[in-house]
Amino acid sequence: MSPYMSITAYVHENKRRYIPAVTHIADGSSRLQTVRERDEPLYHRLISSFYEKTGIPMVLNTSFNTLKGEPIVETPKDAIRSFLSSMGALDWLVFVAPNRKGYILKRKRANLPKLLGEVSAKDYEMKNSAAIPKRTGDVYFRSSFQLLQTDTNNEDDESENKQATTEIRMPSRPTHDPRNEDGQWFELLDELEGEVLSLCDGTVPMDDIMAYFASVASDTESNSNDENDPDELLQNVIYRMLRLYENSFIHWD
Repeated sequence: MSPYMSITAYVHENKRRYIPAVTHIADGSSRLQTVRERDEPLYHRLISSFYEKTGIPMVLNTSFNTLKGEPIVETPKDAIRSFLSSMGALDWLVFVAPNRKGYILKRKRANLPKLLGEVSAKDYEMKNSAAIPKRTGDVYFRSSFQLLQTDTNNEDDESENKQATTEIRMPSRPTHDPRNEDGQWFELLDELEGEVLSLCDGTVPMDDIMAYFASVASDTESNSNDENDPDELLQNVIYRMLRLYENSFIHWD
């Protein structure tokens, strides 16, 4: 017999606002599963603890498949991939082994002060030097472009409209799935993001990377009539650095 007993019940109207995620919007019905302590003592204890803290004697049980186009996770490795790919939507990942030994995983957030170098709030001196970002593994690039149909009725639009796309694949990153090679290509925002990734080879400190792009922005500004804001460029570099980190392409200690 299954340790879970599934029943269909109707949620009292004055309780529906507390559990909207499990209450059907049309008729107020809910598919409930009761958990028996003798069969699942750890899960039962979790629900009981949640009840003590919130006054709600239940937790939401849903399918675990955050990756688009993939089925529900079947292995611990699939669970870790899906957890990391949730981009912070999931806070914790808990494993319970057959021997009842538990493991709790928490996503490590990008530490921006550590990346840029921490300054002491007391004497404004540098506490720690800037980190050295490093790629998680070898990177494969592929580029393509699309020719868009121009408006033949517009005399001012005589040039071909091209849209270029650059994608990367990194087999050694934690979220890579060798079973779906074609689905593991990640589209870069632009050439700048690809250049940032190229510089993260584990030998160049972040302050040197910033100095490089600052000099590029300065040269571009002095040699063109376009307005180029060095501060905006550096902000864009940091944004792309964080984006590559969140998608597990780079890391820093």
